[in-house]
Amino acid sequence: MQLIMLKWIVLVHFFQGCSGQESFVSEFHMEEVTGKAILSLIDNTLTVSLNVSKSFEDTRIEIHPLWMDYDTADKCSDQQLGTSWFWPTRPSTIQSIRANTLVTVTFSDLNISTVEGQSIVLRSSNKTICATIQKEGEYKTALARFTRGSVSGYVYFRQAAASSAGSTRVVTDLYSRDSISSLRWKITGAVSNCASITSRQAALDLLIYNPNNASDGVLCTPQSNSKQCAVGNLSGRLGDVSVGQSKGYSDNDLPLTGETNIGNKLLVVYETDGSAYACAIIKIFKVRNALVKFSHDGVTGTASFSQNSPFDPTVVQINFQGLNNNSKGFHIHSWPTPTKITPDQDLCGAAVTSGHFNPYNKNVNSPIYPQPDASTDDMYEVGDLSSKYGTLANLQSLNGTYTDWNLPLFGANSIIGRSLVIHHNDPAGSRWVCANVRPLYPVVTAKAIFKYPVIGQILFMQEMEEPDTETSTFIKLDYNDGRAGTQGHLWKIYSHPVASSLSISPQSCNSTGTNYDPFESLLQRPKTLNIPSVGNADVTSKFFFTDLILPLSGSQSIIGRSLVIMNLDNTTFLSCTNIELMKDLALYAQLSSKDIKGIVYFTQTSGFGAQETTINYTIAGLQTGYSVKIFELPPSDSHSCDNLGPVFNPFNITSSSSMSDDNYQVGNIARFFSSKQSPAGNLNLPLAGVTSILGRSLAVVNSDGAVVACTRIENYLNSSLDQQITAVSRFTGDVNGTILMYQTLYADGTMSDTTILVDLKNLSGTLSYQHNWHTHSSPVNGDNTASSGRCSSTGPHFDPYKTMMNETNYANKCSKQNPLQCEVGDQAKKVGAYDLGGGRRLYTDIDLPLSGPFTVQGRAMVVHDQEHGAPRLGCADIIPNSDLFITIFIKTPPSLDKRELAKTIAKAVGANNEDVVVENVASVNEKTELKVYFTGQQGLILASEFAKFIADKDNYKKLSPYQPIPINSSYHKVPSIIVIGILFVSKTLMLS
Repeated sequence: MQLIMLKWIVLVHFFQGCSGQESFVSEFHMEEVTGKAILSLIDNTLTVSLNVSKSFEDTRIEIHPLWMDYDTADKCSDQQLGTSWFWPTRPSTIQSIRANTLVTVTFSDLNISTVEGQSIVLRSSNKTICATIQKEGEYKTALARFTRGSVSGYVYFRQAAASSAGSTRVVTDLYSRDSISSLRWKITGAVSNCASITSRQAALDLLIYNPNNASDGVLCTPQSNSKQCAVGNLSGRLGDVSVGQSKGYSDNDLPLTGETNIGNKLLVVYETDGSAYACAIIKIFKVRNALVKFSHDGVTGTASFSQNSPFDPTVVQINFQGLNNNSKGFHIHSWPTPTKITPDQDLCGAAVTSGHFNPYNKNVNSPIYPQPDASTDDMYEVGDLSSKYGTLANLQSLNGTYTDWNLPLFGANSIIGRSLVIHHNDPAGSRWVCANVRPLYPVVTAKAIFKYPVIGQILFMQEMEEPDTETSTFIKLDYNDGRAGTQGHLWKIYSHPVASSLSISPQSCNSTGTNYDPFESLLQRPKTLNIPSVGNADVTSKFFFTDLILPLSGSQSIIGRSLVIMNLDNTTFLSCTNIELMKDLALYAQLSSKDIKGIVYFTQTSGFGAQETTINYTIAGLQTGYSVKIFELPPSDSHSCDNLGPVFNPFNITSSSSMSDDNYQVGNIARFFSSKQSPAGNLNLPLAGVTSILGRSLAVVNSDGAVVACTRIENYLNSSLDQQITAVSRFTGDVNGTILMYQTLYADGTMSDTTILVDLKNLSGTLSYQHNWHTHSSPVNGDNTASSGRCSSTGPHFDPYKTMMNETNYANKCSKQNPLQCEVGDQAKKVGAYDLGGGRRLYTDIDLPLSGPFTVQGRAMVVHDQEHGAPRLGCADIIPNSDLFITIFIKTPPSLDKRELAKTIAKAVGANNEDVVVENVASVNEKTELKVYFTGQQGLILASEFAKFIADKDNYKKLSPYQPIPINSSYHKVPSIIVIGILFVSKTLMLS
């Protein structure tokens, strides 16, 4: 049956006759009008005293049943506030309201109990304003959101925070796909979650929440004293809840504070006859805080944002230093700013952070757009902070607090995850510095990384362990194969992950199941995506929105499922990928020299774009004049600190001319160790990506500049199941030396960036520059020193995602800033060329897997001619740098295809092809010695299985056409095989 979305607005009052006095206030702040209305309700007589900043003619006063929501387009409409019960039954037109002049109007014989939580509207021929009627002081707000079952929608609760005995306003907005007009409703504390409520009968049987042991029963009716009702008996006290209508209720026994508050209890709705039921947990809104922190180009300081609930204003505190009369405008922009990768990177431009955040499409070029600090917040773009609060022109610094009625931290128009940009004070208003609006609460972040034919990412961020809160979503997509851009693609979350990532064809998406929609098509995200061609500067490939129903935790989390993009026919798949958890980053450095001992932790929460790194440390032995720095290279294998290279300085900073983080070399962190204060925050200390400090050295330097202690910065492993994978390419011939690769394989199958330590030289001893180096598809087959056709056996660059299908677009797009748009094997473009003979260099590659279907292990690394030349100078296999191997001997074949042999062995022991790597050690007298390595999370088990397999001669034929041979019994006691040392070392450091 078609979902019933039609909504009627109904006011429910309980005419209980009241005595005494209640006073309320309504603050107007909209449509260029500010002011207050003081409302007093005494014995059914309502007195309204008005004082507003603008004059009104022929103004009608209305009272509406629902409170006002500033984060809506038509704030004072009946659709938002409900139909006025106050007009036309009581004519209330005031001939004239003069600006800044007190006007008092009295209405008697109303026979109402309260107006708290409702709205007052002033409606004239040319202007309408409205505000919520409430008591002075803060309010508590709670929400029960129904997202599953046969009933969907919201129930809000709102009560003055000062007293748990005060009136609670309840607003319901429920609807159903069935023809249901009303339901029973109650609050229960009998169970802690909705998972156990699996039927209408189970809902009916739940005990009502009754902390005061009220008599309840038949004495509990809407006309009775509420104290005779259990707190949770809403049907008894308020009547059944209607479906398909929004209603307002007032309840004097529904506490949001105190020991008997209804927070975290369950609200259950159900039919007395029939099968419909639904359940939701009542969540009291926590104060939501967010922060922007600047330490850029001499500008330092913060902008903090705090909002109690979606129906309260946001308090903004700004403290900017270092403006030096150079700035003017500052705004919230639509997209986050990225992590800095290159020295001259544009971090704040229009193609990066987009324009001002403007969900209500205000026209800043309109002649009626107000001047700065001259109107109410709703008249400006949501993100136009400098117009709302006043510009930064001619200021050295700014320290101020503002109340903003149009800057939400909750809901679909939340600013969290976006960016704040400070502009120069020049005619063009050019962008100066920018930073992201970061949530000050724990979050969970997920990613969906597309590789072919769509390339890019979709990121999701939500408050941790709060699956019913909003999810911020940031999309950046392109095509990577040269096809023309397309628009209007449906995109969906599917129930299962992509079963086989061995295939990148759309056919691999057939394993993803069906559309995952536990919320019965109530999802509010945009239905289609646009995908431009690579090289197209059109920014429609980026999109940021806040989804109200997209859980990243709990039983209905989307993490572990898949995201699919459909072709324009809406029936076949274009591209798909898995949705994975993005981990918080954590690195550590353990100092253990004779005189200096301790540990330094570097942590960074997951999120969108550039993030702050927190430094925590405990170090003993730091003397006066000692400083702590990060150097470019790790200690040598002998743990020597003699050759660490320079202080890590990827952005070529020559001096620290100001106090902002970006004016220091990345490795110059001495300022964070100059006092005993820990932790400290640094906005210029990357823990991931091309400029990461992972794998480099943390060192203590004395006053003479000599290193007195050093250690390698490593990934912190949270689980004993996390593994450190190491691979190596050992070059011999005209190019000799090693390339070492390190990567962490986490217990859930995700992987860290790969750290690469290159130490190669020319056999002649000469120094040559700018050598391209790449991972090629196949291992070396004996031609690494050939005089002609050298290394041709390694095939082309390893490019499983077909990024090179359009060479022109590839040349324009592949770079350090866009590594996903490069071949997996194009290290030269992703991280930089190498100078042969120039000594050790350390690089970080975000897409060089050492495990999984697209592992580079078992392939080859190739070094090309100087000055980016094409000829191949040298090559070497990429093999595990591990003791987890088995040595076997085979009869030397006419041609040894190591990858095919690895597949044969994998099949024999039931392993994935990518988990087996074969190294050709030597061939002597028609006998070839091989090392068989086993990688991945099951490596030790696979090695054990293969040891048993190869010990049985009857299994030899399963390795055909390769023939294992026995070892001369005079030298070896094992007649057919030598099993050399299966050794597995796992080292896990746990954070104390």
